[in-house]
Amino acid sequence: MPAQPHEAPRPSHAAILEALEEGPAQPARPGQEAPAPGQTAALEAPAKTSVHQPKPKQAELRPIKPASAAARRQADLVKAVASAAARLGCPPPSASPAALARLLAESAAADVAVPAAETALAVRLGAAELSRLRPGRGVELRVPPYAAVQLGAGPAAGPGGGPQHRRGIPPAVVETDPQTFIALLSGQLPYAAARAAGRLSASGAHADLSGVFPLPA
Repeated sequence: MPAQPHEAPRPSHAAILEALEEGPAQPARPGQEAPAPGQTAALEAPAKTSVHQPKPKQAELRPIKPASAAARRQADLVKAVASAAARLGCPPPSASPAALARLLAESAAADVAVPAAETALAVRLGAAELSRLRPGRGVELRVPPYAAVQLGAGPAAGPGGGPQHRRGIPPAVVETDPQTFIALLSGQLPYAAARAAGRLSASGAHADLSGVFPLPA
């Protein structure tokens, strides 16, 4: 009886499924050992490592409060006083409308140029300070183009003293230029001398502000 040919053992069903999952084996490169069964997938795609990185914390945004008008005026006053003192080569005094007027008057007397912004600031702050110290509606003080305020009338009227005008423009009006006004505020120019020199105009029975100037320090 002839001998039967030797048959190779058939792979099991599990081995077939494992081979299908691994895919075809990649040929080894020259000088590289062939990977063992089951290592093909690992060589083709290395395992990914997930590193958890915490998200950076966002800075807390707080709304910026706008500076009040009074705070801005004070900051402008401090800056102007320091600038005027530096031009004159002297240490800056305490910031006040009177101090700024004195520094600008001294600058004008020494022929030192004064920026228009500082002149405008000195006029506005000086007029506002006079209005605070001499409240009333008897005389309108005009310093074009920077300021116009109403003050108590009379050379020695107290707060709110003198005639009180209720409607429209007061019958007493005093008008002067910024440089003369600053000289009056600082005390460098007396009120009577300014009026006699024609450096201010005054109309009305109570248009006398001689008791208002100079601005107290």
